[in-house]
Amino acid sequence: HVNMAYLHESEENKEADMVSGGLHIVDVRQNQSSLYMGIGGNVYAFRNDYEEAGAALGVGGFFRYGMPFNRDLALAGYAYYAPPVVSFSDIENMFDADLRLQYSVIKSAHVYAGLRVTSVKLEDHDGRFKFGDGLHVGLRLDF
Repeated sequence: HVNMAYLHESEENKEADMVSGGLHIVDVRQNQSSLYMGIGGNVYAFRNDYEEAGAALGVGGFFRYGMPFNRDLALAGYAYYAPPVVSFSDIENMFDADLRLQYSVIKSAHVYAGLRVTSVKLEDHDGRFKFGDGLHVGLRLDF
């Protein structure tokens, strides 16, 4: 399982971009199973308008559980953590997680609504840089 993502954050006093890509080993269950999950890692690259930048390797996994009464409706999520040992440049550590309810419009296209928490701990900063935290809606395409 391979994934790629792009996030852009733009508020009054901050603007930043994050690109990520990952590789996962998936649990190959029977086609009839409602549960699909995998473990692996995501590589993240981060840059903000304060000239802070860095990269991190987050380890974690994802899941999708199709509802028994309608397999097109599913609960899905992921979580990745990059500790300091695999965080580079201005990044001390980072956390990226998402929990969503999604509906398969067709087999390879899903609309969703959920809650995302993405934060980066930067060197020489007290708090965390929060990236697009909160409720979100979107479209996911599988190739």
